[in-house]
Amino acid sequence: MLLPDSETPSAWTRWWRVIRRILITTTALVIVSIWALIGPLPKHMMKARHDWLTAPDDPHPQYYFDGARGTLASSGTGGNWTMYASECVSGQARMFYGVSLSDRTNPALAARIVQPESGVEHVTVQIPNSDKEVTFNRQQCSLWDVDIQYDRTVFNGIRELAGHARFECSQGDAHIVGNLELRKCH
Repeated sequence: MLLPDSETPSAWTRWWRVIRRILITTTALVIVSIWALIGPLPKHMMKARHDWLTAPDDPHPQYYFDGARGTLASSGTGGNWTMYASECVSGQARMFYGVSLSDRTNPALAARIVQPESGVEHVTVQIPNSDKEVTFNRQQCSLWDVDIQYDRTVFNGIRELAGHARFECSQGDAHIVGNLELRKCH
């Protein structure tokens, strides 16, 4: 059915409707793009944005991190070295409550902080370039302030851990000092 001439939209009105739809769609795309740049992003995109914003000469940024941040220094039997912890993994997959730590810049350095339900809390340090480990029990530590808790996040059945660990332990002539912050250890 044809409309009477008084109700038929003019050519200008038809073009205006098309232009208006294009403007609305373009505006929506711009808003979504801006939200993606400044709004919440998936974890891998947050890390990419963080790496882009972080100064390249600052390997341990203070304002944002996922994983581990801090140092673990050893002297004595295990050698003299300092690990700048940058990554942590929940021990749940390896059947212990605690975290495994590593240094992204030096893969030879690794440590574990274990808080078992029964038994003694301890720190185990991998001796660099060796298959040997040194374990420091809580009783061998003059300072032991370790608080590792489950986070609310569960990923692939593994609950993430967060907290802090400050300790100073000695065993014979081996000595270790740790000052670590943990976040989203999966």
